Amino acid sequence: MNLVNLFVCLALSVCVLAAPQQRNDEEVVDLLPLAESCDPTICTPPNCRCSSTVLDEDIPYAETPQLVMLTFDDAVTALNYEYIEEALGGRRNPDNCPAAATFFVSHEYTDYSKVHALWAAGHEIALHSITHTPSTEYWKTASVETMIAEFGDQRDTLAHFAAIDRDDIVGVRVPHLQLSGNNSFEAIRRFGGLYDCSWPTQHFIAPGMWPFSLDYASTMDCTLGNCPTASIPGVWVAPMIDWIDTEGYKCAMVDTCPSMPEDDVDATFEWMKENFERIYNSNRAPFGVFLHSAWFLTRQSNFPAYKKFIEYMNSLPDVYLVSVSKAIEYTRDPRAVTGTSAVPPDNPPESEEAEEQQPQPQPQPQPQPQPDSAQEPEQEENHNEEEEIEHEENHIDEEEHGEEENHVDENEHHVDNEENHIEEENHVEGEDEHVVIDPRRRVRRQVRPNSAFNECQAVHENTCVPKVCQLTKTSTGEERWMTSCAPCPAVYPWLGNPLGLREVPQPEENDEE
Repeated sequence: MNLVNLFVCLALSVCVLAAPQQRNDEEVVDLLPLAESCDPTICTPPNCRCSSTVLDEDIPYAETPQLVMLTFDDAVTALNYEYIEEALGGRRNPDNCPAAATFFVSHEYTDYSKVHALWAAGHEIALHSITHTPSTEYWKTASVETMIAEFGDQRDTLAHFAAIDRDDIVGVRVPHLQLSGNNSFEAIRRFGGLYDCSWPTQHFIAPGMWPFSLDYASTMDCTLGNCPTASIPGVWVAPMIDWIDTEGYKCAMVDTCPSMPEDDVDATFEWMKENFERIYNSNRAPFGVFLHSAWFLTRQSNFPAYKKFIEYMNSLPDVYLVSVSKAIEYTRDPRAVTGTSAVPPDNPPESEEAEEQQPQPQPQPQPQPQPDSAQEPEQEENHNEEEEIEHEENHIDEEEHGEEENHVDENEHHVDNEENHIEEENHVEGEDEHVVIDPRRRVRRQVRPNSAFNECQAVHENTCVPKVCQLTKTSTGEERWMTSCAPCPAVYPWLGNPLGLREVPQPEENDEE
């Protein structure tokens, strides 16, 4: 009898083990492969990079461009937009590309027309959550589904209401820098993001830690939240190298440093410069100036000191004020920079483009010798045709239907137009050319042979027509105002309803009973 019972028990055990197991999302994340130690001979850029303070042994520090990541957190409003314009508007890097910052945008109270204006000017727009919930425990324990709802759905909110390219939104910063371990990075992988910039380091300050991918285990210290332990290929980390305040305390963001210099422009500037030079004079890992623009309002000296600090860094021939995604781009394709830009700073891309639209240097069209009476009309026709080169298709149609007496001159210009068209194609395909045209967005990109980057970040035409929307926040019943580049939604966008397309029914009190 005992043998029979034993066989029955064994059979039941086999059936239970063989049965398919239902796993919730957290269990699936727990089954992600544990990250192994990184071998730099296997994990190589551009798709993989070990955590390290060494960029490339073939690039000396003196020939490494100092990248400065300027970032701002939280809502974009008309007030902080003016601060950014005053501090960064019109500035250019040594390669003559516009200086840029990254805006980790939270949804509530954001003016989406200003977000569009920042994106159009070449700044990076990134994710900082829909709710920006103040509870640190909420973020530390957030599930993958919660992270996707907060950040993946916010990607749709930003793309729609700010009228920007969804594919340009690739970065994440978790509120309060409270990572939820593997969940944070697995969520980024699932919704198609590229990087996280929520991970501070106190140990790797000078020399600083370079951006790295999560294919393998990181060697960076974990000071806040829950850091990842799994292998999550394709997701990158942009380390937040800590600053040091006047009392020696370390702080991930400028405005969280507990001990600041006295409220004096020069004293604050010198403190900021000291933190910058700690990296600049060591390995030149990307240096972050991370803050909330509300910091500009807390002391009279803060904003003037910030502007002075930006001007100082912008005056150095090997310092680039860039977005976080640009810093990762350089890390994936590093190169030595031995001097300043090949294009003089006083020759902006707009003037280059205007010159390129004209034919190759021809001071005056010189037709075959003709009577003086015919020269003036001919020169007038040539001048008009040169003005219309930008509208080549219309111009060619006019040439095909032109009058017979001008047929010879029109054919000559038609040949010129064909040569210019071939020349434009060569600009796109030639590796040694300095100008690249991106036909998809019709924006001009600059190639710089002695620059940190192959091309400038894209700039766009500002096409937003702002609409002011009076809405209801269904979760609380509160009134909310929102400025949008898209038509006003039905309700205030929120978690679970990122486009505000419908009323989300609230449970009645009787339902709980």
